[in-house]
Amino acid sequence: MIKSRAAVAFAPNKPLEIVEVDVAPPQKGEVLVRIVATGVCHTDAYTLSGQDSEGVFPCILGHEGGGIVEAVGEGVTSLQVGDHVIPLYTAECGKCKFCLSGKTNLCQAVRATQGKGLMPDGTSRFSYKGEPVFHYMGCSTFSEYTVLPEISLAKIPKDAPLEKVCLLGCGVTTGIGAVLNTAKVEEGATVAIFGLGGIGLAAIIGAKMAKAARIIAVDINPGKFDIARELGATDFINPKDYDKPIQDVIVELTDGGVDYSFECVGNVQLKNVAAVSVHADLPPFAKPGQPIDVTVSSIGNAKSLRGGSLLMTPLKGIDGQVYAVAQGNLVVGGFDAEGRDGSKITVNVPSAGRIPAGATVERAVPSGFDQGNSLTLNLNRPDFTTAKRIVDRINELLGPGVAHAVDGGSVRVSAPLDPNQRVDYLSILENLDVQPGEAVAKVIINSRTGTIVIGQNVKVSPAAVTHGSLTVSITEDPIVSQPGAFSNGQTAVVPRSRVNAEEETKPMFKFGPGTTLDDIVRAVNQVGAAPSDLMAILEALKQAGALQADLIVI
Repeated sequence: MIKSRAAVAFAPNKPLEIVEVDVAPPQKGEVLVRIVATGVCHTDAYTLSGQDSEGVFPCILGHEGGGIVEAVGEGVTSLQVGDHVIPLYTAECGKCKFCLSGKTNLCQAVRATQGKGLMPDGTSRFSYKGEPVFHYMGCSTFSEYTVLPEISLAKIPKDAPLEKVCLLGCGVTTGIGAVLNTAKVEEGATVAIFGLGGIGLAAIIGAKMAKAARIIAVDINPGKFDIARELGATDFINPKDYDKPIQDVIVELTDGGVDYSFECVGNVQLKNVAAVSVHADLPPFAKPGQPIDVTVSSIGNAKSLRGGSLLMTPLKGIDGQVYAVAQGNLVVGGFDAEGRDGSKITVNVPSAGRIPAGATVERAVPSGFDQGNSLTLNLNRPDFTTAKRIVDRINELLGPGVAHAVDGGSVRVSAPLDPNQRVDYLSILENLDVQPGEAVAKVIINSRTGTIVIGQNVKVSPAAVTHGSLTVSITEDPIVSQPGAFSNGQTAVVPRSRVNAEEETKPMFKFGPGTTLDDIVRAVNQVGAAPSDLMAILEALKQAGALQADLIVI
């Protein structure tokens, strides 16, 4: 046991305290490191704020460091005392399927215990006054001495200055990796980098390495432009120097926009830039390493998305646990209209987009598939008729009483006790030929793009429709009231409003009993309705009780 000064976070949202902690010697496969230099990352501050659902206290923060090996545990072969190393918050065991496939960022060797602030054996090497202190991201570089697994250390040349290379542990690799690995910027591309902190400057280095033709550096502190220029930036923008949105400035500067943009500030209050909400649906039985699709939506004061690259973003479930990590290039579609009269139309600027296979599953959802003597089948669309038909078909094939309907959305079936037989059993049930009940008629309207999808069985009760026949205009004229000569009055301007209503001659269409989808489309085309007009007509019919379908606006 040795003594070590450390900056300990005893509780969330409380100042760090410099105290002397006890550090236990490294166990099998572990290494004791003396930290020479450490960086301070936004992630450390985020955990200290108490907003990090995986943060455990008390703990020793810090994950950007450079140090020297002081002792090694049993079985350590790749490192020896005196080696210079960089701690890694993502291990690389070199043996799991992810490391063998080249996807070393998904190594699972120590992930389970590291997320709990513990070493691989489930205990901590830190203690204070006899009570355990948790590790942080497997590194804890805010301590003079720290213990890490051998697979969580990268050996570096001894002549590399530790006070500089410590930043390779997070900030530099995040910025360079976003450019080279995530976005895969190609030679001759134009990139914009927002924020010239450590990650932003590293992104400039990455863009230079990728041989980008133009590298636009954006920051409200012009004092950072000199170092950005030294690292390879070609253009510089201070948003405070302009009275229009920064994206308009960039569009004019580049004659149409950049190929890639990188938000390296980490502040969602940026004006109309790179502020997004990310979500994904986790499919059943999803396993770590499996790719899933991601949906990205603009939030805050951002009006639209113009594409670009999403940096590594953790996706949390309702329990606060991280189940997937998203990153990749955004696929967009749609249009945006600006100006009082909609005079400016921009294509491919929606407020939402997708990243196909843009997230990688990090945590499996616990499943009771191999437990108990029964399984519950949940219908994708609850329907009592379909549930009954499934029960009847299963009992017809496997015998009476094997299946019974719990409700309109689920069916419970008896299952083999041997888990190895359940996959074959479920494959039989999955391939049963069951005629589903008649689908509920639906009309789907996308309020952003004007897209309207009308499903089968949509009918309209008797109704009469006329659209666009009444125009109401309201104008305001200024009236000047001038006082008499030599009076003490003052000239006053008062408004006078005029309301003018004009009615055009428009045909009224009647929908008789049993009106079908073809009838609706033919009728609205005769009226000359645009998609937005059809939306208004359908909404009015629904409110009137004439539309026999679910009207869903997305």
